[in-house]
Amino acid sequence: MDHDNSLLGTLWRHLEASGFQSAIQQHLPPGADLQQGLQEFKLAAAKIGLEAYEAEVRGIPLCEAVGDEQNFPNLFRIHVGLRDMLTLELPKELQGWAEQAIAAGASSSDELQTHLGRMATDSTLAAGERSLACFALFELLCASLFFADYAERGQLAALGVERRHLDELAQENLTRWLQLPAELAVEVRPVTIMFAAAMERLAVRGEIIQQQVLTWSADMVDEAQQRKVLERHLQEMNTPDALLIRNAAAGLGLLDEQYVTIETLQEQHSFVLGDTKRNTLDQRFKRLKVSISDGKWPKRKSKALVDLALPQLPTEDEE
Repeated sequence: MDHDNSLLGTLWRHLEASGFQSAIQQHLPPGADLQQGLQEFKLAAAKIGLEAYEAEVRGIPLCEAVGDEQNFPNLFRIHVGLRDMLTLELPKELQGWAEQAIAAGASSSDELQTHLGRMATDSTLAAGERSLACFALFELLCASLFFADYAERGQLAALGVERRHLDELAQENLTRWLQLPAELAVEVRPVTIMFAAAMERLAVRGEIIQQQVLTWSADMVDEAQQRKVLERHLQEMNTPDALLIRNAAAGLGLLDEQYVTIETLQEQHSFVLGDTKRNTLDQRFKRLKVSISDGKWPKRKSKALVDLALPQLPTEDEE
């Protein structure tokens, strides 16, 4: 693996350097083999690269492909799964590793995104490998925008900015970066550059909406405040709870998202809900409704990656 300069080889070296292997080994069942897991992950990555390339050939932007479960199932599951993992409670045994990885993240991230940038613009690479690198850049940018949205504490939701808008913004800036001359693209940190441009566009959009707010009716302002409060509560929940409540809110028309059945929700969010029995989810949702009706919104009981990445943010109780 030391001389493997592929995307997965580079990522694996970063995980080794962060201590991930020793940390995760404690949670694997007896006889489990990380190297075998890596080989299986390589096969999955190849499928992801092929789907990303298919989207490119068909002229379908990644921001649309990741929402199309029927035609691009692997892109869909990875996109949804990565987002779900950011607010999932971490086992206490992994929190130490996560804290160290985030603390050392700046230099490690610079190296990884620079390598991804070179791969995404290297015309000599196989199409699937190049498309996989583009998809990885897209997901890293989406994650960066997710953190930015989280830091706003529901303000973007109040202004009508939905998750799909952030995905579209990521796509817009990825497309613009890929249009740079290759000799310029390989000399920069692509995610850093794209994120800065995206935040600038987001700020401009926010200013425009803020001007429009002045013309809103009292009912529209009240609805915006409700969206902000709801989003802030959802941000503080463990992922399974947030998924159930977000879906219920969509069913009530409180969010501009599609309501789905519990079975579909499990399929779409298989990383965090897939192994849970339907009856268990029903009981969990009932408890959540009772708790919220009593004014007690659920919160994560242990830290998630987003809490470690943004430790300075106050909780609802502290504000």
